[in-house]
Amino acid sequence: MKKATVFFNILGIAGILLLHGCITIDGLTSGYSRLSEEDKNQIVFSDTQDNICELSKNGKIYAITGDQLYKCIETQENVMVYKWVPHCTGSHCYLLSYVQSYCDSHGFTLYVIADYYDSTRMFREQENISLPLFSANEKYYKTKYRNRYTKLFVKDLIKDEKLAKEIWYKNMLIFSYGKLTTYSLKLEDDDANGSGILKPWNE
Repeated sequence: MKKATVFFNILGIAGILLLHGCITIDGLTSGYSRLSEEDKNQIVFSDTQDNICELSKNGKIYAITGDQLYKCIETQENVMVYKWVPHCTGSHCYLLSYVQSYCDSHGFTLYVIADYYDSTRMFREQENISLPLFSANEKYYKTKYRNRYTKLFVKDLIKDEKLAKEIWYKNMLIFSYGKLTTYSLKLEDDDANGSGILKPWNE
C-alpha cells in the first residue's frame, strides 16, 4: 500500500474518532467538560441580567456575555479587554502579570477573558490580575466550541457586526467609553526603557 494511501486512511480514522468524541484537541472546545468537579464548582455561569461590574476576586471564574462586559466598559475612558489563551507561546501572548503591570502604569482598567478553561494555569494566574477572571458563557451562547462562542462574545461586545468580523480572534482590544479604539497594541513597544517591569509570556 502506498504511503499516501496509508496517510489518508489514518487521517480519515482520526477524523471519525474526533467527530464521535473519542479523542479531543485542547483548545478546540472550552474544556469545561474535562474539568474536575472541584474545578467546575469554581466556574459561575452568571445570569445574563447580573451586574458583573462590581464583582471582586474570590477565587471564582465568572462566565459572562459580551453584553454584560459592555455595560462595564461603556462608562470608562480607558479599558483593555485581554483574551487570555493559557497555553499560547506566540509573540502576541503575555503573562497576566505582564498585562496587569502595563495597565496599572498606563491607566487602563483590565478585564481578562479566558479563551478556554485550563485547571493547571487559570486558578494560579488569576492571582496576578486585579479583577476576577472571566470567560465566555458557553451555556448562553449554546456552544462549547471556542471559535463559535468567541465570535458571538466579541459581536456582543463590539456592537458593530462589520467591525467584529475583523477582530474576532484579536487577543487585545482597547476601548474608550465602550468604543473600540485599537486592537493592534504591542505592550513591549512601551517598555523600551528596559525597566524590566514587564515580561512576555514566551521568554
